Amino acid sequence: DFVVPLDKIAEITAEVPGLEEKHGIYTVTSAHIGDGNIHVLPLNKDGLSPEDWMKKMAGFHKDLFEKVYALGGKMSGEHGIGYKKLVDFKRCTPPGEYKMIRAIKKALDPNDILNPAKIVDLEDSIWCSIYPSMYELDIPKQQTGVRVGRLFAFFEIL
Repeated sequence: DFVVPLDKIAEITAEVPGLEEKHGIYTVTSAHIGDGNIHVLPLNKDGLSPEDWMKKMAGFHKDLFEKVYALGGKMSGEHGIGYKKLVDFKRCTPPGEYKMIRAIKKALDPNDILNPAKIVDLEDSIWCSIYPSMYELDIPKQQTGVRVGRLFAFFEIL
């Protein structure tokens, strides 16, 4: 699934046929469109081998997610980021936002036991030391749209 702002639904759905043609695939689209959440389901109608299908899907998803992010969307609105989207998520997510997500994951799950290696890879993660220095991350507001100080103030409540 992916999600786009409501006023961009027509724009992104109009892009799908071109991507189908470019990548030589057939898709079925379903949605709970009222919240901008769209499911484009590529079908392996030609019976490609798993390896060939994954290569084709990698190109399709790269192009699709670039268009989704260009319209102000995200690559998942409800199902989250698992193994299959991990590389695309890291590539598409603005660096400051990705850094912030990794810091939150590290702070709440320092041993990486809750859905390990999903959403972010903590192997190369920064260590987020909430106390005493909550502002170590130095993430500019323009990269995230969020004031880091407010985000980390949330952890003080915990």
